[in-house]
Amino acid sequence: MQDRISSGAWICLIFSFISGFSTLFLQEAKLLGPDVWMSYICGIAMSFGILCVFYAVQRPYPGLPMTAVFDRLLGKKIAKIVLFLYLAYILEIQGAAFQALTSFYRTVVLPNTSSGQIILLIALTTTYAASLGLGTIVRTVQVLLSFFLFFYPPHHCVYL
Repeated sequence: MQDRISSGAWICLIFSFISGFSTLFLQEAKLLGPDVWMSYICGIAMSFGILCVFYAVQRPYPGLPMTAVFDRLLGKKIAKIVLFLYLAYILEIQGAAFQALTSFYRTVVLPNTSSGQIILLIALTTTYAASLGLGTIVRTVQVLLSFFLFFYPPHHCVYL
């Protein structure tokens, strides 16, 4: 059964993803100096652009999964190549995210923990969350995001 989420829940999910992903790379952002805002805006624009392309492509085929839509639009062979390249890109981004998370946790939260243990913990947590389904993840994000916005006063904000 597929989980259906409301547009408000979708906005909360996208906001938490973008804000979490951008804060994940704060250590790398120090290298960019005062021009870091441009990289954030470019990253958000590209992510939103890809999301709009996926939405536009899948809209005429509401009942089909994305792989079947690519098969219909591009043919089976070209669709497999495109999906393989997309998978390779996602795995590369996931590797960068694991590296950034490990660096963050080793310097801030768990300094005496090995990188392998942190990556294993993140992978197990992510796998468990994915097994619960998108609806559970969205409900969790809505609860945590409301606590974050309510209990995190503006004077705690860090400006680069």
